[in-house]
Amino acid sequence: MKRLTKILILFLFTAVLFCWVSSGPPPYRVHPVLDCPLTASQSVIYCGSFQLAWNQMTDAYGEPVNVEETELDDQLNAREFTESDVKSDCVSVFGGANTTENCDRYILKTIEPFPNSDSVMPSKIRPTNQADKSGLLAIAYMERSLKFPIAFEPVEKDLVWIGSNGKSNKVKAFGIDDFCPISPEHQRLQQQIEIIDYQNYFDFVVRLKTNSESDELVLAKIPRPRSLKEAFVSVSQRVRNCKKPLAMEMHDELIIPQIYLDVQEDFGKRFRSNQLIGEAIQLIRFSLDEHGAMLQSYSRIELVGIDENMNMHFNGPFLVYLKEKSRDVPYFTIWVDSNEFFKPSDSTANR
Repeated sequence: MKRLTKILILFLFTAVLFCWVSSGPPPYRVHPVLDCPLTASQSVIYCGSFQLAWNQMTDAYGEPVNVEETELDDQLNAREFTESDVKSDCVSVFGGANTTENCDRYILKTIEPFPNSDSVMPSKIRPTNQADKSGLLAIAYMERSLKFPIAFEPVEKDLVWIGSNGKSNKVKAFGIDDFCPISPEHQRLQQQIEIIDYQNYFDFVVRLKTNSESDELVLAKIPRPRSLKEAFVSVSQRVRNCKKPLAMEMHDELIIPQIYLDVQEDFGKRFRSNQLIGEAIQLIRFSLDEHGAMLQSYSRIELVGIDENMNMHFNGPFLVYLKEKSRDVPYFTIWVDSNEFFKPSDSTANR
């Protein structure tokens, strides 16, 4: 294998991150389905919890919900992501009458297996319109913690991340700085790194092993595709086609930026033309650092008015997704094309 001096990994989460420009689009976009167009300098985030809530809502309603003047209902009603695509111990769902009693019952059902859920999910869920006794409520909570068996090294030097708009930022990172094959620590760390494919400095795929045998944590620095779904399909195909992952060599580097995002999206704004949809929100919290990846997401939908050395530098736009190894669709995906969710380096923070 050709000797390459550096492997720098800048992570993405299945979102597209972008640097804010006052006259331009927002730095990120949360989308309820995986099939979302990608544009320069904007991150796109997808998490399957909203789809799970939508599935619960349509089951309780008895038929697909058709929202006028939007294609989202067709995509959501297609149910490309279901509870079978994620472990049952990772989710808690409910669909039924929008009553205070059902809200309290769901809280009790969720808080025991997910004691950290109260940091994302409201501790007291109440019907938005308590006078509407005919309304329906659908809720989905998802939580997944993937720990690295051995924590990676914090990288002391600044990592310069460059978005597709050319703007750069210094951010905190982790990984392996200057790989040494005779170092016992590096030998152990290399066991949790799989270099799936390396084409060149701008095109490579890496999979990191965690404490879960049934999940995949994949990072890919690739040319920006047309959509988040296209990015996932393309990268997951390269993962499936990999016969034998490459290994790191002397002086290679693996450097991944630390990521933390905590976002809330009001999808109800997209359904305002339809009086059937009341509240439709999703909260997503995701982190990636030297210890592993952590995902928490809470989605809620209300229906109202119804009768019933290798140079792998992730220092530009890239993709990250999480999925069950045995399933064909991811439960979390992010395309990173901005610095919105990176932890700034100390030199940047002190300015």
